Amino acid sequence: VMTKHNASMQGIKRYLEAHPKKMHTVINQNKSFIFFRKLSLDGALGSQGVALTPGYSMAIDKQWIPMGTPLWLSTTRPDSKNPDTNKPMQRLMIAQDTGGAIKGKVRGDVFWGGGDKATLIAGHMKNEGHYWLLLPRHALSRINKTA
Repeated sequence: VMTKHNASMQGIKRYLEAHPKKMHTVINQNKSFIFFRKLSLDGALGSQGVALTPGYSMAIDKQWIPMGTPLWLSTTRPDSKNPDTNKPMQRLMIAQDTGGAIKGKVRGDVFWGGGDKATLIAGHMKNEGHYWLLLPRHALSRINKTA
């Protein structure tokens, strides 16, 4: 049985390979499963309409965070050599994408890119963290007036 705590991209892939007849049922029930299309770009295209930067582009809920907003992220991430070990990660991110399972003001996903290393990190990344929106002062005063 797969639970929230032991589920990973790799575990889901193994399950679907072992149970191919259940693939469409599982995929259609999972709101976070994303369908892709091939593009003539070097990288993935985000909801903002620009190419995503591995490790620095973040998917957010645009109902709460405007596209293009810079965010400071403080979290941990799986080590690429030992994904069961986490290492600190603090960096500037840009809100450039959305996702089906990203709902609410405290949810976000890091885009890790393509390839084996990125797939390994993304598949094991389910870490809690904190982020701060980096906004100009005048934006803060406008937000306080509407709140």
